[in-house]
Amino acid sequence: MFLFILLVMIFTNPSETKFHQWIQEEYDLECRLTGQHFDYCLNDGKEMRLTSSAYSFKNTGIYSTNKRELVFENGDKIAIRVLGVFGMLFSMEDGKLWEILN
Repeated sequence: MFLFILLVMIFTNPSETKFHQWIQEEYDLECRLTGQHFDYCLNDGKEMRLTSSAYSFKNTGIYSTNKRELVFENGDKIAIRVLGVFGMLFSMEDGKLWEILN
């Protein structure tokens, strides 16, 4: 049974592309990634320039995590943390569980 669950987790682990699509739909935020940093984001078709950004994607084989921290020129800040497991994506808060998974 354990082997079956492990195989399901491996074959349903969400891809980095799925994370990008989910974040775009969930937050209505499309950001252009250059290397490990974002240049700007589009929100409702409006370009929002960034002063700083951080991005990480971790694929463990059985689950994946994606973290984005964006600071816009107008001072707004967005921190997005997402866990992907069994083909589903879940928004997460910063905390002990996030530290363990990431």
